[in-house]
Amino acid sequence: MRSARTRRYTSWVLLVVGAVVLAVAGLAVAANAAFADSESFASRLNEVRKDPAVAAEAGQVASDQIIAAKPDLVAVKPLLEGVATWVVGSTALDQPFTATAREVHRSLTTDDGNAVVLRLVDLGAAVTGALATLAPDLADKIPPDLTVTLSEIGSGSALQPIIAAATTIYVLAWALPFVGATALVAAALVAPNRRQGVLRAGGACLIAAGVVAFVVVAGAAAAFVQPENTLAGAFIKAAWRDFGSAFLPPLLLLSIIGLFLVAAAGALLPRLRVRDLLVEGWDRLTGRQNRPSLAVARALAVVAIGLAVVVWPSRALQVAAVVAGLLIVLAGMAEISRLAAARIAAEESSGDDVDPVPRRWLVTAGAGAGVAVLLGAGVALAAAPPATQAPSEVVAAVNDPNGPCNGAVELCDRRYNDIAFPAAHNAMSAADLPGWYLPEQPTSLVGALQAGVRVLLFDTWYGQQTDRGVITVPGDRAAAEAQAREQFGDATVDSALRVTDAVRSDPTGAVRPYMCHTLCELGATDLEESMAGVHAWLQNNPREVVSFFIQDVVTPADTAAVLTRTGLADMAYTPRAGEPFPTLREMIDADTRLVVLMENEGGGATYPYLLPGFEWVQETPYTFATVADFTCAANRGPADAPLFQLNHWLAGFGTLVSDAALVNATGVLGPRADQCQAERGQIPNFVAVNYYNLGGLFDVVDQLNGVGAHAPGTASATPSP
Repeated sequence: MRSARTRRYTSWVLLVVGAVVLAVAGLAVAANAAFADSESFASRLNEVRKDPAVAAEAGQVASDQIIAAKPDLVAVKPLLEGVATWVVGSTALDQPFTATAREVHRSLTTDDGNAVVLRLVDLGAAVTGALATLAPDLADKIPPDLTVTLSEIGSGSALQPIIAAATTIYVLAWALPFVGATALVAAALVAPNRRQGVLRAGGACLIAAGVVAFVVVAGAAAAFVQPENTLAGAFIKAAWRDFGSAFLPPLLLLSIIGLFLVAAAGALLPRLRVRDLLVEGWDRLTGRQNRPSLAVARALAVVAIGLAVVVWPSRALQVAAVVAGLLIVLAGMAEISRLAAARIAAEESSGDDVDPVPRRWLVTAGAGAGVAVLLGAGVALAAAPPATQAPSEVVAAVNDPNGPCNGAVELCDRRYNDIAFPAAHNAMSAADLPGWYLPEQPTSLVGALQAGVRVLLFDTWYGQQTDRGVITVPGDRAAAEAQAREQFGDATVDSALRVTDAVRSDPTGAVRPYMCHTLCELGATDLEESMAGVHAWLQNNPREVVSFFIQDVVTPADTAAVLTRTGLADMAYTPRAGEPFPTLREMIDADTRLVVLMENEGGGATYPYLLPGFEWVQETPYTFATVADFTCAANRGPADAPLFQLNHWLAGFGTLVSDAALVNATGVLGPRADQCQAERGQIPNFVAVNYYNLGGLFDVVDQLNGVGAHAPGTASATPSP
């Protein structure tokens, strides 16, 4: 009795050790295949590089870096992104990228690779020495401890932890499977009942498979929650797909072995006479007594198999090997199942209570699977990047009746037409939105509002979605292209259209209102989506008054429909005949905090809040080649219009950013605003610029309003020049 108890305890200890070791072995085998082997690592990393989402995000990052070095290239940002994306994801880089990744990996994980690092270290030391002699100014910028750092790398000391980890993974991947299998075999042999020992060894394999499965579930879940619109998120998703696949072979192997042992030792399979089945199948395949239809089908099947062998010989060999392997496995399982059934019968005849596969195993397995899923979901939530608040989702401010209006208490009791507002010209043409050529603002409408802009000038056109962007509807295409050529020049339009026409296909969506800058092919943003974002922003900022000035190709009816669906129509201000504009406080209290002006066609009596723009607004010219050309002369709108728009940008589309930085400077914009106010006898209500984030737009507007640092009695206030 004592001997049986000792054997039972020993068997359970070996089972636990075997399960733990095999679980670690499965992870080590996967890690070795994915990360420790230089060839495999380089190949998998190359596939990650070519992932479309990774290539697109990397292309965007690369184009951003190029634009940061030369800001005016933002005019062709979509082209830069396209080229960079193509380069990053090109198959032409397969060989050099894989070779470089392989050598770098070897340099970081093997002692043999130190030669590569040493060459880089020697090169770095040589460059450092040369700079000290030839370019002392540059040499001063080199960290003083760089030589020590290079020496540490060259000596290999900095790489030893990485090399040791790679070596450890390699050893574990080869040693632990043998150790784990030995422990389970010993557990089965030591067990008082050999059949139950084999059964429990199969269960231990399944437990080890469950540990690996948890890692697979957790990794897949963590990758799934990553956003694809960031380089890190796209990389993690692609990396899991290519590197995480290394965990599937050990998972499948442990699962199959475990199921095999449980099914065979538990006598779960019928007695399979594999030889008899094969003979019977062959007789049916080659039999001459079959019906003619079966004979024809047999002949066609044989021909198909023969053709497959001729066309795909290597694949045919793989299939044949898999089939042969399955037959061998079935034969082995049938034999073990036969022996297990005989053993169970013997146990029953001796009066033992036999439970071939304990039901509690099924309960345990189900509970374990549920726990794995829950833990995987927990890991996914923990790995999910923190949600970033969109500008339209900022916490709503308290609508304090005594609070500021448009950021200043002094503005609350001034009438709308006695206030200067920062305005964004072509506000829809945003560098942070995809597909926009010649952008004239850094952000979308909501981004501009969040930055402090309060007047949004934008254009509306009809467009249709294609697989790769939006096209202008055919009826408007000629007029839009003519307008674009007039504004941008033939060379610019031809260049952009060559790119966009090459990638856009036939329209797949309905005709919809978009915000486009003449041609929707040069950039388009869905009007309704943008208006919904503005509505959300206004809801969350109840003390702000905003204005639209729309250059409209979209009809008043369709514009009004969009504003109604997004809730903006209910917030729109409608003037009353013979009455002056209200104060900001009155507009805020009435929640009519949106003024909508239309360049081409107002809403009439049907949509009275769509104001005919150039009946209410007078403006300056808007086409200037240089700063010296700026003038305050009258342009569109009657001289007695209650609102005055100051157009302040240069017309060169090849130098949009640098021009904006030049003309938005306080020393340029401020004097012109004062000059135009004096000449026209009216405060510039809409101070419209390109790239509102450059220069001193907000400071000049504060100066015109006499608020903030320019409020009367403020120590830092300075008189207008």
